[in-house]
Amino acid sequence: MGTLFSYSIISSILLCCGYVVYKWLFSTERQHSYNRLLIYAIYLLALIIPLLLNGFKMYGLPYNRAMGGIEIGYPMAIEATQEPVNAGYMSILTRILLYIYVSGICVMTVYSTVSLFQIQRIIRRGERIEKEGYVLILSANEGLAPFSWKKYIIMSKEEYGRAGEVIMIHERRHLDCRHWIDLLFAQLVLILQWFNPAAWLFREEFKTVHEYQADEAVLNAGTNIKEYQLLLIRKAVGSRFHSLANSLNHSKLKKRVTMMYKEKSSLKRRLGALLLLPTMAIGSLAVQIPAFAGFLNEESEATLFSRSERKISKKTPIAHHQEKAKPAVTVNASIPTPAVVQSLIPSPSESPQPEKSEAPSAVKEEINSADKNDADTENKIYTAVQKTAEPDGGMKALIAYLHSHIEYPEEALKEGKEGKVIVRFVIEKNGNVGDAQIVKSVDPVLDQEALRVVKTMPKWTPAKVDGESVASYYVLPVSFSLPKDEEKAE
Repeated sequence: MGTLFSYSIISSILLCCGYVVYKWLFSTERQHSYNRLLIYAIYLLALIIPLLLNGFKMYGLPYNRAMGGIEIGYPMAIEATQEPVNAGYMSILTRILLYIYVSGICVMTVYSTVSLFQIQRIIRRGERIEKEGYVLILSANEGLAPFSWKKYIIMSKEEYGRAGEVIMIHERRHLDCRHWIDLLFAQLVLILQWFNPAAWLFREEFKTVHEYQADEAVLNAGTNIKEYQLLLIRKAVGSRFHSLANSLNHSKLKKRVTMMYKEKSSLKRRLGALLLLPTMAIGSLAVQIPAFAGFLNEESEATLFSRSERKISKKTPIAHHQEKAKPAVTVNASIPTPAVVQSLIPSPSESPQPEKSEAPSAVKEEINSADKNDADTENKIYTAVQKTAEPDGGMKALIAYLHSHIEYPEEALKEGKEGKVIVRFVIEKNGNVGDAQIVKSVDPVLDQEALRVVKTMPKWTPAKVDGESVASYYVLPVSFSLPKDEEKAE
């Protein structure tokens, strides 16, 4: 459920971006069929783009997870450990937000279902008259405003005798264009994005376009425009179904009357739709800001019940266990000192350990040579600085980024390989990550995965010495761990 919540947030932001463009450039144009297609295009872009971002890996969308976990931390000269981030237990705020979101979905689902039952009840109780291509339902309720749904046109018997011919033309246009499909689609999106103002507004834009099309059909049939406007004024009251049906009294009269006198828009005006592309691109970039992406990743891990409340089946398949096991991420609050960096590089005199592989001698020589360079050398890489390099959005955002991008290699998973890989890299003067190397190896497959993710890290704020940006070393341990025996038995 947390994954759905994160996805809804992203798609909501993109839908808001699309609404701004539509309302600004198109909502007052007399190009009703084009506007209807444009609204659909905005909906589809907002729903599909989040699935395409980063190959389903952002916002908690499913991908290959470690069976045990991937622990990401920083070696410290001073042991100052913060609370684990995203270690499998949700914060109270995350749980509350998820409960509110699910409650909203339930309320909107009940509301939509009740509306459907009300429509069906009116259809069953009314007098049924079969027509060519549709069914006319005459209701005894005189206060009922005419509306259409699927193949039915519903109106009161009194209204049928007074202005039935004009109303039938209006409602037939709704049926011929299958406007009920638009409203049903908009309502489904609204159930998932009930918190999104753009979802509510776009549903109303759909209805407005529908009424414009129906009004145009009535006027094209030769109906006197003044008489039709008086009919709309007279039917400006009465019960209607806000969610799922096109009602004759739906739109604001001023907008509809104004549209009746407007000239059709030129083809050049339609080129404004090209603005949707950069607008959606901006929205896509905004949701990838590290701090916001970290929040989404935490939300995507959320569930309605805590781990202690879950019942685990003894026959749970491995694939399901992989999805449930969430990587543990721990953050320490300091940067490694030169001594720590040096200590992580095996000495040539040390005898190799079975579980540890030696780093290439070139790694140590490179660090030593960098420290021996003159202080004025432009290419010097510092191990001690006055102000340390910082990731954009802070450590929590960086850890969330690494956590969401690291995958437990399938080959290592099958062969049961695990251990701590240590990667040393340089934060360059411009903030880019460079010269990433393995200084403590576990297995080539695990080494390459840790190295791959480090190289994809976003820019940092570089370290400072005497107010000037300088290149500096950083060290990152990545622990790949598999379930213990008791976890496997469970």
